[in-house]
This record gives sequence, C-alpha cells and structure tokens, in this order.
Amino acid sequence: MAELTSLQILLLLLMCSSQLESPAVEAAGFPNTTLAKHKCTPSCGTVPIPFPFGIGPGCFLDEWYEISCEVNKTVPRLKKLDLQVLNISLNEQIFFRTDSVITINYPIIHSKSSCKRNDTRDPVSLQGSPFTFSSSSNTFIAVGCNNVAIMETDANSSFVGCKTRCTGANYTSMVSACDGFGCCQSMIPSDLQGFRVDLRRENSTFLKSSGDQDCQYGFLASNDWFQPNKTDLYALRDGDYAPVVLNWGILDASLPKSLRLQLDWTVLTSDEPAECRTTSYVNKSTTPLIRCSCNDGYIGNPYLRDGCLDVNECELPEWQLLDWRRSCYPQKCVNIPGNYKCSNGKRTVTSLII
Repeated sequence: MAELTSLQILLLLLMCSSQLESPAVEAAGFPNTTLAKHKCTPSCGTVPIPFPFGIGPGCFLDEWYEISCEVNKTVPRLKKLDLQVLNISLNEQIFFRTDSVITINYPIIHSKSSCKRNDTRDPVSLQGSPFTFSSSSNTFIAVGCNNVAIMETDANSSFVGCKTRCTGANYTSMVSACDGFGCCQSMIPSDLQGFRVDLRRENSTFLKSSGDQDCQYGFLASNDWFQPNKTDLYALRDGDYAPVVLNWGILDASLPKSLRLQLDWTVLTSDEPAECRTTSYVNKSTTPLIRCSCNDGYIGNPYLRDGCLDVNECELPEWQLLDWRRSCYPQKCVNIPGNYKCSNGKRTVTSLII
C-alpha cells in the first residue's frame, strides 16, 4: 500500500475528530471545510455523510446517494439498496491510486436456511448503480467442510471459487489460515456489480455431523476485516453480514451542470482546485463513473461547488513542511492558491508540490 503523506495523515485525523462535534475541518493552515451540503446533516451516528451522499430532501445528488439515518439516528443506510453504511470516503489511498469508497454490511450466503441466525437477505445486485465491488479491497471467502463454493458473476457469466476440506476436525472452533482446511479464499473480478453463490458438498468419505458442521458459508469480505490466522471462524455462526468495500463515483446521467465539475484536467500543471476523471472498465457493460479529488494544496469536498479550499502552507507546523520538499526558513513564506512561495525580499522562489 502506498505511504500516506503527512498532509494526508493530518487531514484524516482532522476528519475523524470533526465528526464528533462539528462538520468543519479546522486547524492551523487549513481552511474551514464542510463535507456535507450546506444546511444538511453532516453525520449519522459516528459516520460522516459527505455530499453527493446526504440525509433528507435536497441533501443528496440522486436516489442512489440517499442515506436514511435509523435506530435513534445512529445507523446510516443506503436507502435504495437497504444496506447499512459503515464508512464513506471521498478519497482513499489504495495501493498506488486514490479511490472513492464506501464500506457497507453485506449478506453472508448460507448453504441452507437452518444455518441462518436471523432473516438474512440474498445477495444485493448493484446493477445500474454508481457502485462496484472493489476487487482490490475484498476477497471471496468460503467456510465449511468439503465445500465447493462458486461465485458466478451477473455480467459475463465468469466464475471464481475455491474448495475446502476437513479431516474430522471441528473447523468452527479455531482460527484458520484460510488455505483450504475448513476455509478457502479467492480473488474477485474487476468491475463486479452482481453475483450468485453456489455452495455444494464435495463427494467424500467425510462423516456428517449434526449442527454447524453441516453448514457452509460463502461471502465477500473486506480484506481489513477478514484476516487469515486472525478471524475466528466460529464467530461466523452468529454473524449474518460482513463488511464489504464498494467503489463509487458519479453517473454521467446524474451529473448536474451546477456542480461545474471539470473532466480530465492535467494534474501537475493545472491551477484548478479539483480534478475529475472518467473511469474506464474492462467490463464494457459497467457504466463509466466520474470520480473527483482535490488537487495538491487544497482540501475539502470536490463534489461540492467550490468545495476544495486552499491550504495555507505557511501556517503549517514545521514537522508538516517535511513533505513539501523545502522550508522557506529563514526566508518569508508567502501563500498562493494551491501553493506557496519563499521570498527573501529581493526575489520570490516558488516551491512546487509534487
């Protein structure tokens, strides 16, 4: 995973602290910014709700981004898909790229209804939505004895899957490396918006027992949540959902001209506060999405009109300046939009932020 710069780390910390008392980000060198639309509810429980997502009429871009705040206004849900929201990120560093992601609770698929602890739903299709299952942040997991688990995608009938085995041990009483013994895992295809899970018992001499040993599970899970040798497989008996990461963007049809989003700006030479790019998918049936980010030297919400505001680098603490390649000291620091200059009284030297 790519290392975060000090500015990115500080901004993340400020965003986390801002959700507790105030929707604004405020610190030395940083402007006051709000991630939600003006006069809209900035969070639900402990989860910040940035535009284009929103709570209440006029606060979200369209129905795909509408958030309902339930259970005494503590549990956010994507209203149209009826999925609980755990986190929304405008720009998250994933490997060597920046993605917009939303983490939701997604149903675990059981081999039979008696294995369910509650009224678990079937897999939810994302077809037609601005969401895709993240192939870099999720893994397909299968748990059970002598289990053949197959994930069939909706788009092009491709298959992924894996096979588990057991030799008389109770797989649900231990933590597993998820290397095939009681648990297996598989990568998922890119641009995935829907899938079906087929769980089958492989023909073997394994002696069936009553109860949970007969239950098989197949599900997507966030790589941060499901970790081999750490996740207790026994606990899956009591869980009907697992955290899953979705990539998101803006559908062309949902893009109002009032946002004034500019597409395909040149990052290193543009003085614009934000940039937006259209994604390209391997799967041609997946609708391209527009994703935006504030350029270096700006922070805020790139999906809001004038939502990316200038950072005053001259007011940043000295430890923060290490990432800016040079400090102006003992010269005078002069802030300019998206950048800063060092002045010695005779001439001014601009320090580029790369």
